[in-house]
This record gives sequence, structure tokens and C-alpha cells, in this order.
Amino acid sequence: MSFSEDEIITEMSSGKVYTEKEVLSFIEFHNGNVIITDVRQLHENGDKKFKVTNIVEGYLHYREDSRPTPNYNKYYIMNRTYE
Repeated sequence: MSFSEDEIITEMSSGKVYTEKEVLSFIEFHNGNVIITDVRQLHENGDKKFKVTNIVEGYLHYREDSRPTPNYNKYYIMNRTYE
């Protein structure tokens, strides 16, 4: 994927709308944790838009190598929007 400097998102805000490409840049360049509730895949040239509905900070618990591994991070909950 190729992004110009002005397409790279460094932070997301609750209530704001972002393009697919902006969401992908956030994930790629800032290891952003994004949960999109209604779209399975993102495409660099896609025309979908997404709205941040909530930002949650906390521990994500999952199992890795047979032991629970909690990670504290910020998670951006997003839904597709037609705004």
C-alpha cells in the first residue's frame, strides 16, 4: 500500500468519520487497534466510510502458547457510515 503524508492518520477521535484508506493507514503506521462491527475487509481503493462510535482502553485477554496474555491498549470501535 502506498500513502501520501497527508493520508496517514496518527490518532482517531470519537464521532469522526474516516475513509477506508485513512483507517488502513492508521492500522499500518500506528499499530492501531480497530474493531469494525459490520465490514469484514478493508481495501486501499475502497469508497467506504467509517465512524468511530467508541474508544475503549483496557486489557484484551487472549490465549497464546497455552497461557492467557493480557494486553493493555486503546481500541477504536467503528461502524460503516453513509454520511
